[in-house]
Amino acid sequence: CFHWPTVLTVVWTLANRNTSSLHLLCFELTLRAARLLCLLLHELSHLLVAAFLVSMRLKSGDSYANCVGSLFSGSVLKLSLPDHRSACTARELARQLLPVKPVPGLNLELSHRFARRDDDLVRIAGLLASLLIAAMLVPQPHSSWTAWSIFLGSAATAAGALLSDCPGLALAPGPAGCFCCGNWGVLLPREALPGKKSGLFPDPVRELILQMLSIVELRGAQAGGCNIFLARSGCSGEGNAVAVRSRVVKTKRGHLGHQMFQKLRRQLRVRWAKGIFCCRRLKPLPGVLAQGHSRFGTSSAPAEGETHPHQWLGPHRDTVWHRSDMDGSWQCEKNTEVCVTITHNGDFDGWKVYDDTIGVDTLGIWLSKVLHHKNTARGDSPKLAGMMDLLVTQGRWAASLRLAFIQHVLQHVDEVCGWQDLTTSSSNVFPAPAVFVAWGKVCETIFADAVLHERYLSPDKRTLDRIVENVSHFLERVEDAVSQRIMDEYSIHGKQMTTFCREACHNFFFNDMLSATSAFFKKAEGTFGISVSCNLRPDRIVLAAKGQPISLAFDTERSAALWASEPSALSCASLPGGLRGEARWDLLDASGEAVELRLVEGGTANEQLNLLKRNSVACSRLHWVPYIPLPGTDLSEPRNFHMFLRAMDLDKKAKAAPVLPPVLKARWVTMIHMECPSERRAPGGLKPTDPVDADIKEIPKVLAEIDMTWADPNSLNRVSAERFKNCINYLVQRPESQCHKKEIDVLIYGVENSLWLGQQFAADLAKIFPRLNIVAISSNWVLGMLQKDHGHVDATNWTLTEQTFRLSQFAITMAISQSGTTYPTVWASRLLARQPGYRYMFAMSGLFDTVLGLAIITDPLRSNFDRSRFSTMSGIRPAEPSTLATMAMHHTLTKLLLNCAEGFYTRPRLMNDGRGEERNKKGTNRPPACELALSQVVDLQALGNSLVSASEGICGVTKEGYPMKSSTYKQIKVVSAYLSSYLTETYWSTVIGALYVFLSVTLGYPLLSSIWKYSTDGLRNDGILLEAEDSTLMVTFKYVFAHLDAWVYVFLAALLITFHRLVTGRRLWTRYTARSLVIVDSTVNYKLLRAYVSKLRALAYRFTTFGVAGQNGLDHFVHEMTHLTTSEVLVLVGRQDGRLASLASAEASTLMSSQQARYISSRPCGGIEAVSLGHNPFPGKPGLFKHTVTLPTDQRPLFLSQKILSTKDGGHSPGSVVSKFEALKHSGIQQVDSLPEFPWVTKEQVQALMRGREKVNIHEARFIIDSIMTEQAGSLHINAKDVDSLKLLGGIPGSGGQTPISPTGNTLGIPSILNFFSSGTKTPSTNGRTSGTQTPTRSEQRRQSGLIPPTSFLSLLPSSQKIDRELKDNISMAKIMVTLRGPAMRRHVKELQVEHGQRGLFRSCFESWVRLIREMKEKPTQVEKSVLSSRSLNFLVRKAKQAHTVNVPAEWRLHEWKRAGRTALGIAFGFSRRMILKSWRNYCRSLSAARGQYIPGSTRVI
Repeated sequence: CFHWPTVLTVVWTLANRNTSSLHLLCFELTLRAARLLCLLLHELSHLLVAAFLVSMRLKSGDSYANCVGSLFSGSVLKLSLPDHRSACTARELARQLLPVKPVPGLNLELSHRFARRDDDLVRIAGLLASLLIAAMLVPQPHSSWTAWSIFLGSAATAAGALLSDCPGLALAPGPAGCFCCGNWGVLLPREALPGKKSGLFPDPVRELILQMLSIVELRGAQAGGCNIFLARSGCSGEGNAVAVRSRVVKTKRGHLGHQMFQKLRRQLRVRWAKGIFCCRRLKPLPGVLAQGHSRFGTSSAPAEGETHPHQWLGPHRDTVWHRSDMDGSWQCEKNTEVCVTITHNGDFDGWKVYDDTIGVDTLGIWLSKVLHHKNTARGDSPKLAGMMDLLVTQGRWAASLRLAFIQHVLQHVDEVCGWQDLTTSSSNVFPAPAVFVAWGKVCETIFADAVLHERYLSPDKRTLDRIVENVSHFLERVEDAVSQRIMDEYSIHGKQMTTFCREACHNFFFNDMLSATSAFFKKAEGTFGISVSCNLRPDRIVLAAKGQPISLAFDTERSAALWASEPSALSCASLPGGLRGEARWDLLDASGEAVELRLVEGGTANEQLNLLKRNSVACSRLHWVPYIPLPGTDLSEPRNFHMFLRAMDLDKKAKAAPVLPPVLKARWVTMIHMECPSERRAPGGLKPTDPVDADIKEIPKVLAEIDMTWADPNSLNRVSAERFKNCINYLVQRPESQCHKKEIDVLIYGVENSLWLGQQFAADLAKIFPRLNIVAISSNWVLGMLQKDHGHVDATNWTLTEQTFRLSQFAITMAISQSGTTYPTVWASRLLARQPGYRYMFAMSGLFDTVLGLAIITDPLRSNFDRSRFSTMSGIRPAEPSTLATMAMHHTLTKLLLNCAEGFYTRPRLMNDGRGEERNKKGTNRPPACELALSQVVDLQALGNSLVSASEGICGVTKEGYPMKSSTYKQIKVVSAYLSSYLTETYWSTVIGALYVFLSVTLGYPLLSSIWKYSTDGLRNDGILLEAEDSTLMVTFKYVFAHLDAWVYVFLAALLITFHRLVTGRRLWTRYTARSLVIVDSTVNYKLLRAYVSKLRALAYRFTTFGVAGQNGLDHFVHEMTHLTTSEVLVLVGRQDGRLASLASAEASTLMSSQQARYISSRPCGGIEAVSLGHNPFPGKPGLFKHTVTLPTDQRPLFLSQKILSTKDGGHSPGSVVSKFEALKHSGIQQVDSLPEFPWVTKEQVQALMRGREKVNIHEARFIIDSIMTEQAGSLHINAKDVDSLKLLGGIPGSGGQTPISPTGNTLGIPSILNFFSSGTKTPSTNGRTSGTQTPTRSEQRRQSGLIPPTSFLSLLPSSQKIDRELKDNISMAKIMVTLRGPAMRRHVKELQVEHGQRGLFRSCFESWVRLIREMKEKPTQVEKSVLSSRSLNFLVRKAKQAHTVNVPAEWRLHEWKRAGRTALGIAFGFSRRMILKSWRNYCRSLSAARGQYIPGSTRVI
């Protein structure tokens, strides 16, 4: 950003002192406008040259773009601001006209597929254009101020072009990405960095940190900070390092990383400048230590003082003694800067002082008194920083004596205020720092004398006793009056003095950072993930985790370490030179663990370990915790730097156990690196600027990956699913005596989106396996019922209690969390794992390797895959409004659900206990083991597999990531534009209205008054109106227009909103208030969408205000949302596919609810606006929906009800579908009301068929009736061949039509199945002689089917009368009309409709079965084999392989078919088993008779 316009204006002011303020304002505005115009011309030159390069590439056959038009669509070029907010470009351009405001530059990014040479050409073009414009606008010396302002604006543009576009001088754009909340940092040698290593803070470290931080924005990133260490020239020793801390609170749309590192660079420049004058400049250290944190305001508001890293005392001076790690010698540095810095993620609840635990607020007051330093920060983390300032005392006598005074002299917290209540206003009687400094000088003199006699002094027992004795002796004889008063007041004499001095010596020798951290955790309450550093030790850092995760990644070859609160952050951190974490180590935050990382310079690892053991570990309270090398380190290889660590657990009750090399190696996790979210690129080569849009574009790709993973039986998901399936099957097949209704068999828990998806999964799982008691519950309630320690919260609004929350033996638990680090879910898993009894625990996250995956493992040293983790394959997703992560989790849960159902039918002993078996057993009410039939499992799997292709059309991209044309995507874009205009009308009215008021009031030209003024002036100039004609009427009109302007000002917002509605095509006269969105869908969908829209709302501008609500249209929508049905409400309705019989009632209810909300207002402009989305093109009532998005269904398999009810094409009213289904459900006895009862024919049509004659004979009449019935058979839902026109005319009953034949296109090469549901094919006699097949007549077929009686009264007439009636023209037009539309035809059509429905049902069932067997034979894939591997269908597979000419089993046994029919097909729509068996037997006999292979006297057909 540049302040050049303001600077140039100030310079002009100095040169022209007599210029007025208004003149200067106009000068700056003109300068800024000229610069903006030149800037646009500058960028236009970029675009022109880039377009030329793109066209050249396209002509050469570049495949990633198809036309130059893609140049402006963003697939090749991107014009954006430095912080990558291209959506705000127009606003930022207008911002450049505001006086005193900095003016941001613009960036033009070329696709990474272009060479660097092309990028340089584009940059040089803009530079040359800016220089040429400035050269053309050079004014003369005596030109006006306008010419000079225009020239200076163009010169400012040219100067900016030199910095931004000149090769080699281009400024790097600001970093992109998102920040996750928690701790992060790096410790590595500077020589390990690739590229430019110089500088106080190297750029590669900044890029490495940004990659770690650009992962997820799970808990927000309102503020953040970074702390680094630099050396000070002119100082020697270990105390020459200084801490440089940068903390910022980001703006609403600012970039935290950019602002944080920008401020850090400014601080380094200031320190560098100060160092020049003080001759103590800053210089880099050999090792780089960066310690940071980003936070969301929880314990305190997001202010800079509340932002990490925290320091209580801050940099202060003290005398410090160091012991060399090389030879053990002691060195003293006086007046050395000391600064302890911490970062903390978690909640610090209290600390135990003198056997009493006090809260952090009281602890803060106590610290301010004992340290004699106040800290104004209100959060809990600054108190932790104060505790570290108090506890880290190694090498400092004054701090050691102060800590010893607190530990062994004071007995209660109120002693620091003279036994008053400990408040901020109470007095402070704790000894002042000067007292401890004076005592420390005594100790320093004694210690210096000891070191003088023994330079390599070792802190053994003999040395300590000697120093304690001398210190006690001299402190007893201190002549200072204040010291004597304090010693007398607290009775520090004799044995008390010896104890006090001994503890002070222990603090001086042994209280290093790791020991201080361990001491703090022994008395602390809360959850912690902390890092502790001190400028006295810039080569090491202490990390500790208890209740909050911390993971470390190591590059053993380069001796580098990285850490972060999110394990997935470490997988994305890498530099081009190869620096990245190769292995990861997760601290055990459940029990607590601390580690000290140390960077050592020179020698071999063995040599350095021996030196550290002798000189460093010996000077620590934790002397039994050794330094250990990283796994894979060559101990005998000399290196410039080595990375060592010493770690221990934080158990309060037992002695701290060290982490030894075998344990570290067992917990060493090899890392698989993933692409950093901020570095992801589309196939066109550009980084996406919107993370939400980028996730949506990747939905088809991730769904395809899920399908591919679950198709592989050896994938990790399938391996875990096999174990989950076995657990489900075990619970299903338990004896009834072992089942307890009050015990939970399957527990599913999570929070927010994960919980809602888990609840839907639990509901579906319970429907499939009704024997199981399945509960889906929030992780917070699981914590409330299991947690007994500090922080316990009762689940007051849940039916389960601590006493009734019981899991059955071998129960299943499923933890769901996209990030895998959700605090309540992780800790609920840990508490469940600690419960007595054995249970199977599973976890589902975006990755396999997460904290949640480790929480369900009881043995942390287990290295093999435990078959208990599922991955949604979504990976790391930075967008908080969840799209892809939700879709991936839903699809993964669907795969798991179908895998369980499929597994039930792959086990023969379970299959006999399937659907319907238990209900057939007498004397038992136990539900069936599985309610889902095998054919339904196959259909659902096909339906799930169609999701990828369907998502491509919805998202507008292919699974490879390339754009595609889709009508659905276009519909969604249209509705989205409408919705956007609906929500942003208040924003535009506010902005445009404010602009109008500013301009009209400032310039003095209101709209209507100005029109009146210019009109009268024009009339005067034309001579029409004379000057003297300013009568009272003209003055009156002047005030009238001014009054109208007042009305315009008052109602300006309403006028602008109305105009905006007119332009965008919306209703004009609705409420002028904030907009409201109400989402109507299923429970899980409306909750997910409500959360999504709410999080998008948080990103909206201040003037864009709208509310979000949601409810289930089948449940509480009408009752809960009726009061919201006002004109400013937009209802988004998700409709079920009412063309399916199972969903028709649900869509009808949803439409009814929408109608009640829409038509509750009597006014035309009142009531809500509604937009619907669904698969059924049925629009509903006219005017119900403003827009309708119809999702295509051509990708999914066709449902049986769609075929039977003929609803597969077009829109269908859900009410009519319900009626059809009910009629078919009751065997078609009732007439479907919506079906036509007779053919619709007019008198003119019948006359045309009679060719003008008055009467026709019976054969011609039958032809006319058959023709009309054949033409309208489709609309009547009948088979025209079944119409018995002769019977309807009252003639001799004949066949009623032509002899049935097999329909064309019969791929089976056998008679159609259709002909055998209404006909019993005549078979040869059973005497052993076969005379071939004989096709029965139509009347015989109908008699055998029982649809007509065997004889009729017409058959009794003499034959001569029959002939006369056939040949005589005695059938009039009236007779034909009565026949077509009379009651007999109505009854006949009703019978045919019922018969047609039954045939369609049987045909669909049997053809689907035959098709399944044929596909099994033609394409026996692994999935189909597993589906058809049940015992009931084994004989089908076996016979299908034996049959070579016929694609159906060639041998059938009746009892085998019975069992297979019930299990595989089921009894569809309530038809009796006898009817199905009879039809199937007729079909099989006809098959064999057609081939001449019938065996007489047997029920077997070969």
